[in-house]
Amino acid sequence: MLAGCGAADNLFDCQNVCSRYRDCFDSTYDVGQCRATCRTNSENDPSVRQKADSCEACIGDKSCAESALTCSIACAGIVP
Repeated sequence: MLAGCGAADNLFDCQNVCSRYRDCFDSTYDVGQCRATCRTNSENDPSVRQKADSCEACIGDKSCAESALTCSIACAGIVP
């Protein structure tokens, strides 16, 4: 299980990625469920932590359209 700053960073990554998906693609998307699933999966699998971090880094300050075009591989498995 994650501890300290790693857990907070992971939660932040999951929150940002899930919220961005809702804001850009599905206004009814359940951010809480996405965040909980992402966090649980990342606590059990370091590759999921890395993927959430990579996804968040990719979407950064890109527009919704730009992030959809350039970040789909980085974000696959974190959001639909």
